[in-house]
Amino acid sequence: MNEYSIEDGASIDVSALQVGQVPIDEYRIAHATMSYVCHDIIVQINDQYLLVERDAVPAKGILWPLGGRLLRGVTAEDSIKDRVLKEAGITISDLTFLGVARTMFATDPLGHGKGTDTVNLMYLAEGHGDVQLDQLHKTPTLFTKEEYVTTLRASLHPYVVEMLDLALAQ
Repeated sequence: MNEYSIEDGASIDVSALQVGQVPIDEYRIAHATMSYVCHDIIVQINDQYLLVERDAVPAKGILWPLGGRLLRGVTAEDSIKDRVLKEAGITISDLTFLGVARTMFATDPLGHGKGTDTVNLMYLAEGHGDVQLDQLHKTPTLFTKEEYVTTLRASLHPYVVEMLDLALAQ
């Protein structure tokens, strides 16, 4: 995926766009009224692929890739690297952009009752290190391509299936 930081023909310092932690009341309003950009990633560790069980809405209790909201003023690559490190304690390399999808859920993590609507940048990368999940994820599931095709694929959310099909085609 290409990213551009140009205004009036000159490059800009994108770090000036960073806002840090948004006050929860403001974020709740934005979440309830806007679609937002997320990035999700299929991490390959050796010959296996990683999904985790989400322990928070949306998609609570579902096997899902690592990822989440794209950080403002941070490149997508740096943002997803930071997210994977925080969520699973591993580093990633060799990122491949897979495409874009959209997910919409009736549930939301902020209790505003308006659901969750995200546009998702999908990635594949090599993972390095031992998986140590944060408090929002559990049950790391590592599986081979064969296990995905023969047993796991039929039980997964359609978004996750699309991502894995794209990743395994690489």
